[in-house]
Amino acid sequence: DYPIKTNKELIHYIKSKWNGKNITPGIVQPPHMKYRTSFSYREFVYSKKSFVYSTHNVKSEPPHNLTIYFGTAYYVLTRKFVEFTLTDERAKDLLEWSRDTYSPDEHYWVTLNHIPDAPGATLNTTWQGNIRAIKWKDQEGQIHNGCKGHYVRNICIYGLGDLEWIINSPHLFANKFELATYPLVMDCLERHYRMKLLQEAEVPVEAQWHLEE
Repeated sequence: DYPIKTNKELIHYIKSKWNGKNITPGIVQPPHMKYRTSFSYREFVYSKKSFVYSTHNVKSEPPHNLTIYFGTAYYVLTRKFVEFTLTDERAKDLLEWSRDTYSPDEHYWVTLNHIPDAPGATLNTTWQGNIRAIKWKDQEGQIHNGCKGHYVRNICIYGLGDLEWIINSPHLFANKFELATYPLVMDCLERHYRMKLLQEAEVPVEAQWHLEE
């Protein structure tokens, strides 16, 4: 991931649109995703590669009668909410229950953020929250004009032709990049990012802050 908004822009977005609220895009777990939390999973390592497989053992119901949500692994959390996840019994019990689920990071945070008394909870949101700019293959022609690099598991690895789309995106971060395959993409983004930072500087800009030509 790489930031496409400066720190000043990040703070403005979080405070102006989500002041005091957590950003955990997601929805009530749809039927086709219930397999992730209905069965127990284990990790298997072979030839230095890790695999996750279902044991077909049915799991118990979620603790405290919690409704499981499905979201992403990317979120923005308030400090009070993080403290809540470390101390609240529901949060700790859900974490323990989630240990043998499939990709627990995609349900844990968004589920807790829908507990009414959780600090900064956002109960009526779905996929709102411009956290991560991704070009999904199945959104080609709808959300974006195609991947100018190449797709890996239906996610675009950005090429030079994707730079304009990335820069104009309302999202906070962009994913995915392969430095070895498309090094100029990162070079261009870093230069663009540095120029924005210098333009926002509230103190005199020093010569060494500029990137070398």
